[in-house]
Amino acid sequence: QCGDTMLLCTVVSNYDAADVDFLPLTVDYREKFAAAGRYPGGFFKREARPSTEEILVMRIVDRVLRPLFPKDYHAETQVMIQLMSLDK
Repeated sequence: QCGDTMLLCTVVSNYDAADVDFLPLTVDYREKFAAAGRYPGGFFKREARPSTEEILVMRIVDRVLRPLFPKDYHAETQVMIQLMSLDK
């Protein structure tokens, strides 16, 4: 939490290493409309695929976290980040 901005971050990893020679890291970042006090209207009432800004945040988080893992760590890892509230 920083000011009125609050993020929920969850990290999960598989116990067993995958049979690959790279780090299978998945980052998911979502900004819910309600976090900014907005609600989806019109025909589509649900939040579908990530926006361009969300995709860029996912890439930034991936590039920051990937070098922090040891070179021999090959377990499938998922990082899920959800914006809970936004400071205006």
